[in-house]
Formats: sequence, structure tokens, C-alpha cells
Amino acid sequence: MIVTGTLPDHAAKNSQGLALACDGESVTWRELWGLVERHAAWLQSETGPSDSVALDLPNGPVFAIWFLACLHAGREALVFDQQWPDSLPTAICEKLKPALVVSTRNAGITASGYLNEQRSGFADFAQGECFDHAHTLAPAAGGDIFFTGFTSGSTGLPKGYRRSHDSWIASFNAEQAVFQFTQSDCVLAPGALSHSLFLYAFARSIHAGMTCIIARRFNPARVAQSGYELRATVLYAAPSQLVLLLEQAQASPQMKWPPLRWTISSGARWPRDQRQALRKLFPAARFGEFYGSSETSFVSYCIDGDGAPEASSGRLFPGVELRIHDSSGQTLPLGQTGVIAIRSAMNFNGYVDEVSHKPGEWVRTGDTGHLDENGFLFISGRSNRMIVTSGKNLFPEEIETILLRHPAIEQAAVLALPDSRRGEKLVACVKLRAHARCARRGVMAFLRLHLPLYKIPRQYFLVHDWPQTRSQKTAFAQLQSELEAGLYGALP
Repeated sequence: MIVTGTLPDHAAKNSQGLALACDGESVTWRELWGLVERHAAWLQSETGPSDSVALDLPNGPVFAIWFLACLHAGREALVFDQQWPDSLPTAICEKLKPALVVSTRNAGITASGYLNEQRSGFADFAQGECFDHAHTLAPAAGGDIFFTGFTSGSTGLPKGYRRSHDSWIASFNAEQAVFQFTQSDCVLAPGALSHSLFLYAFARSIHAGMTCIIARRFNPARVAQSGYELRATVLYAAPSQLVLLLEQAQASPQMKWPPLRWTISSGARWPRDQRQALRKLFPAARFGEFYGSSETSFVSYCIDGDGAPEASSGRLFPGVELRIHDSSGQTLPLGQTGVIAIRSAMNFNGYVDEVSHKPGEWVRTGDTGHLDENGFLFISGRSNRMIVTSGKNLFPEEIETILLRHPAIEQAAVLALPDSRRGEKLVACVKLRAHARCARRGVMAFLRLHLPLYKIPRQYFLVHDWPQTRSQKTAFAQLQSELEAGLYGALP
């Protein structure tokens, strides 16, 4: 089975049903399958079975059609981020040598084949007669690599991770066992499709026959409007996007919102007050949070109200094996903190230019944590973010989680600066909520309610323009660089 293998059946059984919508445009299942089939046949006629196709396209209908066509044609899609500078796609193409580049950039990318794609909406596909071919589609296989995504690329070239059809279908099945979607659900996936969360949500919807709503760019008001008009029932969103939706709701109290029954997010657990605001906005929805990565898909989950400890990342998804080991690779007993390794059918197939990961092998996540006796996973932090101060090993994520519970703080990052006595000293960067005020002593007193003294930073810096990666995560390297450059003022 391949990710798009169900698409012909959806087109036959629900031909006039709404398949995909974007910014007021839409296509039915029959129309979507017709476009995918036509472009997949063209790809097979123009490229070889082991070739890759680079997709350097903006969010929206054109990216969606080309991505699905690559999957159905059995071609590996290299998904580029349109916000990269021109130098990055050029360098990656020189390294990976795709057989074809489909791009809106007019210069800078060299490849054996180049298609300058100027269509933008579903209506523009009527002009695509050049993709009409009598070529008979050859079937792709489940074990085939269908997709290479890339890390943010903050230093050097972005690192490519590869996924097979089998690994994502295993992810679909594990998620279904927990969240239990139905074909009548309508999925809202309003983020960049170069981000694995939203690309996954889009592919998941198409595979399951659920209507999917995407967006050319994230606009809270537009997301609310399209979700309401099309009766969206499932929302995938990054935590920062949920914050923006809540701010939109406060600014526009008369706005109508979609009748969600699920909001799905990844990352650290939300503070209680924000969960309460989310319940008010979507009173019929359950809030699911998961821990995972582009390489492992789903690892653990929490569902609001399911009794998971406040600081935990929840229980393991079905089919996931997890072990905690020390630096020498020895497995640690329950309750002890160490490096997290995962084994499941959802794991990725390795990085580009490295030995492929084989099914059944363990994958290190780069995180540290522990399992308790009830099977709940607790994440301490990224192993590469560990701070050593006065001989003690600290994980900044623990402190950041408490800082984010402070009613005045919207964003927080705990970093280290050189210190002659301690080796490293803790400092905190914070962004305050709109119209909020707080003082250093008050923040320290708040932390003291939850943390021992040695885990409490003594210096706090105010950041107005919070640096983020394309995946809406804190850009720690940029934050550290700007902090060391003296660009942030101290919190009084």
C-alpha cells in the first residue's frame, strides 16, 4: 500500500465530495484524482523509477498536486522551503542531483530537468494540457522512499531525512488507534507544507478520504473563516499558531469558529490557563498533544483530561517501544534519566548520505528523559542543550516549562553564559504578553515555588521580537548569538 493508493477509490465512491480546499478554492475527489493521475503519468514518462523530484513551490494547490503526483508515480519528492535563500536549493540540487526540479524561482537552480511552474490555484490547472499523456501508470511500492524533508538549516546545509510509504501508513494507523477519526471529519492543516506536521496532516487526510483545508499562508482570521465555512472538525496546529488563534478570538469576539472535535498539537504541554482558553474557543473539542519528531513520527501522547501527570509527555502510542540508556548504551531502570531511543514501524529510513535505517532498528531521538512505573514518559530536554553549572547538569526545558506558567510570560528560553566561578551561569530570555508587566524579583519568586534555588536564573533579558525557525520553534542559536551581542535589555 502507498499513501495515495486509496485515492482512486475515494474518487469512485465519493466523486462529488469535497477533497481539498485552499483560500476559497476547492476540488472534488474525482477532480483531485484526475489531476494527480495526469501529473503522475507525466512524471513517469519524463523521469526514471529511482529518480527524485525537487519541489520548490509555495504553499497551496500546486504544491499539493505535485506532491501527490510524486507519491503516486513512485518518485521521491524532495520538499524545499520557499523561504530558503536561493543558495540553499542550488547547493542541495548539486549534492542530491534530482532528475527534475519543479520551481517558481526563475534562476539559481541547476538540474538535468527544470520546470518553471507559474500556476497557483486549482483553476489554473485547466491550462495544463501539456501534462496529458497516454502513459500507463506503473504502481509504486510501500517500501519505497517517497519523501525527503529537511531540517531548518540554521548552520550549513539542511539535513535531509527520508521516509517510506510504509512508515507513514504505520503512523496513520497508530494515530487512528488513539484519536479515532472518521471519513466525515474535515481536517484543517493551515501551516506550511514544508513543515512535516502539516505535510503529514495533509497526506493523512487524503489517504483516509477526509476533506482537507490548507492555506497559502497562516492567517488566524482566514483560518477561522475557512474552518467555519467548511465545518472543520480536526485542527493540526503548532503551539504558536494556537496562541495566535486565541489572540484573534480575543480581538474579534463576534467571530465564528469551526465546530472542532479535536485540536492536535506537538511540543511541550500547554499551561493550564491556555488550555482553559482553548476549551472556551472550541467547547466541543478534545485537545491532544503528542511528542515525536520528523524521524520517529509519533512517540507518546496526552489527551486533555486523561489523567496524565502535568509534567509528562503522556503514554506511548501503540506499537512504540522505548528504552532509556546511559552514555555507554546500557539500558537504565524505570525512573532513571537517560537518552531516549525508539523502535517502531513509524521510524524513518535514515538521513541522506548516511547508512539507511532498517526496520526494527533503534533510533535515538536526541532527547533525554525517563519512564515512570505507570508508563508515562517525562522529557528532561535535548541532550545537546544540557547546561553544566557549578558541577550540576541542568536541562533548560524544565525551567522554561515553569516560566511559561507565569501569567505575564509568553515565550521563554533558558541559556548559558560563561562564568569564571561556575563554568556556565543560567540566564533567561523572556517575551511578555501584550500589556503585561513583571519584574525580575517577581519571576524569581515564582520559580522558587517550583524549583530548587540552583535551577533559578539570576539574570533575565527582555526580547520583543522572538526569533523562531520555520517550524515555529524557538531559534536558540539566534537567541544565543543576539544575547551575547548585547541586543537585549535586562528585565528590571
